[in-house]
Amino acid sequence: MARRNHDVHVIHPLPRTPPAPFDLIMGRERALLSRAPSKESVDDFTVYRPRYLHIPRKPVGNAERFGKVAAYCIQKLRHRPDVIICDYAWPAARVLNFLQEKMPVVIHGRGSDVMQISRYPFLRAKLQASLAAAGNWCGVSQKLVQRLDELGDIPNRGMMTPNGVDRSLFYPGSRESARQALNLSTEKPVVLVVGHLIHRKRPLLALESFIQGAPREAQLVFVGRGPLKGNLMKRILEYNLENRVFIIDEMDQETLAQWYRAASALLITSSREGRPNVVIEALASGLPVVATKTDGSAELMKGFPEFLAPIGNDCAIAQCLDLALKNPPSPDTCIEQIAHLTWQKACADLRNALQSAIDRFS
Repeated sequence: MARRNHDVHVIHPLPRTPPAPFDLIMGRERALLSRAPSKESVDDFTVYRPRYLHIPRKPVGNAERFGKVAAYCIQKLRHRPDVIICDYAWPAARVLNFLQEKMPVVIHGRGSDVMQISRYPFLRAKLQASLAAAGNWCGVSQKLVQRLDELGDIPNRGMMTPNGVDRSLFYPGSRESARQALNLSTEKPVVLVVGHLIHRKRPLLALESFIQGAPREAQLVFVGRGPLKGNLMKRILEYNLENRVFIIDEMDQETLAQWYRAASALLITSSREGRPNVVIEALASGLPVVATKTDGSAELMKGFPEFLAPIGNDCAIAQCLDLALKNPPSPDTCIEQIAHLTWQKACADLRNALQSAIDRFS
């Protein structure tokens, strides 16, 4: 948006957590965040990082404190914004409680910030109040837009703003060359799992599905970190799979693109997903994807129903994986599924959503 001549300011409130939970819950990630500068110029825009007190398992209070520091930061800007986008529906939408001056606001749903929160009556009521106050919303998937319309009680108000993919970075290439660059065997199938090692991503289910559905010589590579890493390592050792299953840390986009080109299939066993970028990136790289039937993955993989499995069903996931490894679609067929998802279109969709909010306000 900044490169399209819009004046962009990003406000990113950071949690300030009491010492014990800080160490026990988030550890490394919170430590990195705590060292982030309070103000930083990034390319064509400025990022402000005010701190707020975050108390574990206190979502309402945390959201209020988050919204309060964000609103204060907005009000300190030199010029009044034309529009505010709350880029993660919960808790960002709580900024509306503390704005001293009314201005156009768009609430942007991305996944669990809408779907998971709306399952809890008290939190759902808070989200509904924010949607009513804003009157404008958009989402990265059609299912999210429908849910926001229901919660906001204005049919067809929401606009879809799906993410794009950088096709200059994520594209098919020589699998053999990619594997040589990554020191991988050029003969064995490689199954890739990309994402945080957390309960929602179900990494242990991915391991079980791989054991059942992949040939004995295949390798499984987890890319990510998180609180379930220890449990996953323990299970790998119990199965004596330390020579076939590996866990590597998060990496830059260029290296990840190389892994997509090297792999035989991407495996996603999540219990819920908004609209996973890894699916878009993998398909753009010509890589087959096996996923559970979460709303976001199912929308992206309409052309591959045979590679979608019921959530939590390791046998069905294993069958889909077996099929994807034995009879993969061509790279061109994979790319066709996401060819319409460009960052140019994503920016145009977002601009339309923001302009609609401005027009309603004026």
